[in-house]
Amino acid sequence: MPMTHRHPLKTLRLLIIEDDPDQRELIGETLEAHFGVGTVSGAASRKEAMAQDLSSFDLILCDYNLPDAEG
Repeated sequence: MPMTHRHPLKTLRLLIIEDDPDQRELIGETLEAHFGVGTVSGAASRKEAMAQDLSSFDLILCDYNLPDAEG
C-alpha cells in the first residue's frame, strides 16, 4: 500500500457582508459548523467590509441590498 503524507489544509477565511444581524449570525454559525470556528468574519455594511483586507478572504458572501451599496 502506498504511503500518503497528510498536509494540514489551509484554514479558509470567509467574509459575510449582511446588514441584518440575525441573518449574518445564522449564516456565520452555519458556515463555522462546517468549516470550523474562527473561519468567518462579518461586516454589516460596504464601509465595514472595505475597511478590511479583502484579498485575505477566500470567499466573500454579500447581501445585494445593503443600506450603503447595491449589487
